[in-house]
Amino acid sequence: LYLGCLGTLYTLYLAAWVLFVAAAGMIADDAFSQNPERRRSARRFLLATPVFCIALLAAYSPWLPVVLRAARRPPPVPAAPLTLERAGRILGFFAFESSEGVQPERADLAFLALAAAGTVMAIRRPGSRFLVAWGIGGLAAVEGLYRLHPDWDAARRYLPAAIALVGLAALPVSGLMSTKTGKILAVALLAGVLLLQTAALRTYFRTGRQDWRPLGAFLKARPAEEQIFAENQWSQICTAFYVIGPEWLADGGRHGRPVSNLDGEIVRLTYSWPAGKTAWLVVEGNPQRQELRAWARQFEEIPFPTADGARVYRLDPSRRDTALAGR
Repeated sequence: LYLGCLGTLYTLYLAAWVLFVAAAGMIADDAFSQNPERRRSARRFLLATPVFCIALLAAYSPWLPVVLRAARRPPPVPAAPLTLERAGRILGFFAFESSEGVQPERADLAFLALAAAGTVMAIRRPGSRFLVAWGIGGLAAVEGLYRLHPDWDAARRYLPAAIALVGLAALPVSGLMSTKTGKILAVALLAGVLLLQTAALRTYFRTGRQDWRPLGAFLKARPAEEQIFAENQWSQICTAFYVIGPEWLADGGRHGRPVSNLDGEIVRLTYSWPAGKTAWLVVEGNPQRQELRAWARQFEEIPFPTADGARVYRLDPSRRDTALAGR
């Protein structure tokens, strides 16, 4: 619930910016419309824009201190480079990919081709240009916000803008519906897209979803006095959720069995890992701490492939002093 609330607030924040860009495109389009009533209404709204912006700022003011405080914190990671590989991975995720980090397949390329053709059509068609502002402009707005304060690179943050890509992809299909021959082509095109999409779904059903429950059940069955450590915040959160439950996340881990984040620092074990006690180390996720991972290989490893490939190391108390010597 804690993570869900944070994710929802973050998505709503991005969605607000994206919808602002989409609304600006719609108003700008109507301001030059051939329809006198739409043109008059849009220009009247533009005159009232300062009042609208002040009201919006006032409504958003309770959230401003949180945003400003977060903006002053240093970003956890540098911004990902602008490359065609990254763009393809992000756009492919909103086509037919089953997971992030995968290059576009044929189904994705077909969808993106339709969206590109729809973008050209939307620019030339009054009343549809807002889709370009929403989709293309929205993607640019989210990317700009990401560059101002980078975070972990994830395609999901572009979802509020990527929704409009579906509308853009539909325009070429709808453009074929004016004639009998065009309708046949449109049906064939849709059938081809669905066929490619079905083929792409095989990856999803073959690999399935990540499942941390086996890892959680294993550690939960260990005695409570055995400490649990995590490589980073991601592995800490995932482990704690399935070992203790959502209440650990709700109270920040202040109650219940401790699951400690080492942040990749081996030295923390010198005072956190009690002498004579078995402990457990969960390694997975980003940022990857190579020094900690190399150090952990001296202990027994238990793999959990379904948990994003996580590995659990049994920190043997008989080897504690030797392993931590000089730390």
